[in-house]
Amino acid sequence: AGFSRAGMSRPQLADAVKKIVALARPVYLDGQWKKPRISGRKFARLRKQFVAAGFHWPQKPLRDRSKDLPPKGQKWEREREARLARIAENMRKMPQMIEEYHQQKREQRRQNAEKSLKDPSKLLAAMKKKGGSRSQQELEKLLKQHRQK
Repeated sequence: AGFSRAGMSRPQLADAVKKIVALARPVYLDGQWKKPRISGRKFARLRKQFVAAGFHWPQKPLRDRSKDLPPKGQKWEREREARLARIAENMRKMPQMIEEYHQQKREQRRQNAEKSLKDPSKLLAAMKKKGGSRSQQELEKLLKQHRQK
C-alpha cells in the first residue's frame, strides 16, 4: 500500500530504513529532549550505503520553509500601486478642491471686510498704513458717518 499525494505515489520504506531514520531524530522524553542515537555523520554514511544498495530513502526535509517565500522588497515598491491610485483619485478631485479653496478664501476676505466695517478705526488705520488714495479728511468724514449710524 503506497502513499499518494496529488497523484504521486511514494514507494514503501523498508523496515531497516525506517529504523535508521527514527534513530537519527531527537526524542522528547520525560519533559526533555534526548539527542539522536545516530550522529549526523553516521546517518549520512548509512544513507549513502542504503541508496547504493538500491533502497528507497525519503527525501531530506527542508529545514527553513521561509526560504520558499518571495522576497519582501522595499516598502515603497510594495505600496507603489496604492500610492499611484490615491494620486490619480486626488487628481480627479483637484478642480473641485481648487474651487472650494477659492470659495473659502473669498468668504474669508468678505468676513474680514465686514469685521473692518464694524470697527472703522481699524479700517482707518489700515487705509492710512496702506497709503490709500483717499485723503485724511475724507477718511475722517467716513468715520463720523459710521459713528452716527
